[in-house]
Amino acid sequence: MLIKLAPLPLLLTASWAAIPPQTGYTVTWSDDFEGPQGQGVDTSKWNIAGPEDGKQNGEWQRYNNWDNENTHLSGDGQLYIIPKKNSTMYTSGRIESKSNFHCPLGSKMLVQSEFRVPDFSAGTSVGTTDGYWPAFWMLGASYRAEPKTEWPWCGERDIFEGSPFQGSNGVCAVHFHDGNGNNRSITGGITYTGGQYHTWAFKVDRQPANTNDHSLIWYRDGTPFKTITKGSLDSASWTALAAKSYYIIMNLAIGARAGWPGVDEDDNFTNWPSDQTVTGYVNSMRIKYVAVYHSV
Repeated sequence: MLIKLAPLPLLLTASWAAIPPQTGYTVTWSDDFEGPQGQGVDTSKWNIAGPEDGKQNGEWQRYNNWDNENTHLSGDGQLYIIPKKNSTMYTSGRIESKSNFHCPLGSKMLVQSEFRVPDFSAGTSVGTTDGYWPAFWMLGASYRAEPKTEWPWCGERDIFEGSPFQGSNGVCAVHFHDGNGNNRSITGGITYTGGQYHTWAFKVDRQPANTNDHSLIWYRDGTPFKTITKGSLDSASWTALAAKSYYIIMNLAIGARAGWPGVDEDDNFTNWPSDQTVTGYVNSMRIKYVAVYHSV
């Protein structure tokens, strides 16, 4: 449903971003978000999450799938996910790729996006971004299959997460159920400049002849900052994280209970939305493109 929107503020110059090539890879799926201002996302590529999605984390927002108010094209080659608040609730946006993505044995796969998130550099102090939780991540395709595989058995790959609690540290993670019957998480992170565009990427490398050298690698602006190798995990865990199909999610959540967007060492919630939280375009998540590459 197309809605009539007021003209966007001039937050940045026009930036029709072509999907960047990667040496040794071919683009196998992408979206550059080109189209007229106010248009919704391409629903041949994306599912638009509804109000009940995200409730597992105790999130405050209702994801809007009834109009384009929270999730729409900017008109200059970007997608805006915009947090809003009315008299009764917060609303925001979450999109999920309709396609699932798999890295075959003997190949490499890269999942990449360039985007801007609110500036969290004030850390845990009360400020205008309190409660925000933007993320670029993937869930195992079995999570939305019939019958459904529950989390974390389905596997989760977090390529980027940010919040006031993390400040200028972009967080990555995998969540899974290991071969010993334990729910596990492995995390990493790297600093970044808030309020600016960065390229975040995740690579599955199943190409080396020695399978123990197969790896998962995270990148910020082309710089690797976290690596997990097959040799460091049991076989069942590695299969769940590297050999299964996953789908892409981009969202901007608001509030949560499970350690995000902020819990201190005494389990006190520190970053729920506050009276100073600013909604609207200034704190939107602005995405230039999302692309999936496979090695040639």
